[in-house]
Amino acid sequence: MPSGSTRRCGEGRGDYPSRRRLPLIAAPSIFISYAHEDRGVARVLAATLDQRGCRVWIDEGELRTGDSLAERIADAVDELDFLVALVSPASVESDWCRRELRLAVAGELELGLPAPKVLPLRLGEVTMPPIIRDKLYRSVELDRPERVVDQLYQDILYHHQRMSDDNGVEEGQGADLAAPVPEGTPPPVARAASPPMPSGDAHAVRATFIELRQRGDEIGLEELLRAERRTFAERCRALVAEVQEEAPGPSVDLDRFADLEAQLSAALERRWATLFPLVQYGPCRLLHDEIRAIADLAGEDWRLGPGNYAEWMESPRWLAWSLAWAIGVLACARRRFEVVRLLWSVRTSNGKPEPLPAIRLLAATNFARALERARFGKELALGPFWHLAAILAKSDLCATHYPELGEVLERSLHQLANFSWLVTALAGRDEVQVIKWWAGVTDFARDEAGASMAAEMDADPELLGNVAESVFHLPRAEESLVQIGRWVLEARGPETFF
Repeated sequence: MPSGSTRRCGEGRGDYPSRRRLPLIAAPSIFISYAHEDRGVARVLAATLDQRGCRVWIDEGELRTGDSLAERIADAVDELDFLVALVSPASVESDWCRRELRLAVAGELELGLPAPKVLPLRLGEVTMPPIIRDKLYRSVELDRPERVVDQLYQDILYHHQRMSDDNGVEEGQGADLAAPVPEGTPPPVARAASPPMPSGDAHAVRATFIELRQRGDEIGLEELLRAERRTFAERCRALVAEVQEEAPGPSVDLDRFADLEAQLSAALERRWATLFPLVQYGPCRLLHDEIRAIADLAGEDWRLGPGNYAEWMESPRWLAWSLAWAIGVLACARRRFEVVRLLWSVRTSNGKPEPLPAIRLLAATNFARALERARFGKELALGPFWHLAAILAKSDLCATHYPELGEVLERSLHQLANFSWLVTALAGRDEVQVIKWWAGVTDFARDEAGASMAAEMDADPELLGNVAESVFHLPRAEESLVQIGRWVLEARGPETFF
């Protein structure tokens, strides 16, 4: 990290410093994740941070005879404020270190934290793990590890103050317990004027997102995301209302539906222009907010005309399903399985709450089928999967920036099948009803586009461990694949959309 930089350890390039400085509520608590080959460095850091008033958890001082190692470590990672990850050639090969890192990153995503939970420290010549490659890190001098503590301590205090800000702590609260802010801690950075909101296509929207992220302008990102959410909802509602006014009944001329399908597909692509970079880069809090907004969209009721036919009123369900599944597909393709866990953890708020990827389309099924017929001229066996795969495959945004999702229909279906398999397993585990044949889509993917997710995990122990821990909270073991497969078979639900 450059000398004098105002960026902080643990931040992604989309993170930005807090807007105001607030006193801390209590001393920061820190979990130190390290390989035992690096225990000397870990002990020095623990002792020095402890002297500065931090509460430090290090396994050799906290574990007791009879403790469940996995359970105690998982609880500590979850409960403490920060995980300081000592990334070294030994740690990247350590199953325990990888597990601790995944737990912390998953918690960061699931809770939508306003500041990073994982603070990486690089020891020696080592490639940073993919799961934290977008985070800034500090380098440790192996012969003088204490030298990094001053900078690390300032980072910890700085991020802890951002958490206080998010918790609504007012000026003056907690002053008795607050640790003093070290001299040299930079004030909040003044934000330059944001670029104008894009009015063009998906590429223009994505370019604006990337520019704001590179500038560290999180306020600008929030404004962009808010504007795109509003634009998407208003545009889709207007399109649906326009077609319904022409033919308010449940049946509409397919030529007219073809125009509606094309415009809704373009609206989805533009929405992906901000959602997909969030899956790639974060910030985690904004991704959590966007997924929550999609769940809210699924509960909207578009009473647009006098007929009030159910397929028109519930059409937002199809849009929400398409957005949520596109996020899940990219998360699987980019191995961001903590995002799959996040998607499953968000529930819809209307009627009977249901996990976002498992929302029932209800009467919106008829709406989706009409769009499918408009594109293909007939209904296809895999229903909405074909339709969403077709939109992904035809998307110029995907072809340019996310080719693993698009360009070829079978490739899109393959990625959809991988996500559907994980969703079906989650449904079997949690006894959530889903369409029974979701998992069967993997048969098509295996026949037409190569190995399925199950086969890929069977061949790649690292992938299996990532999925087992990040999505299902299972131990890193071969038996976890058997358990996941059992949950797929135990999934319950109707044969088709209802």
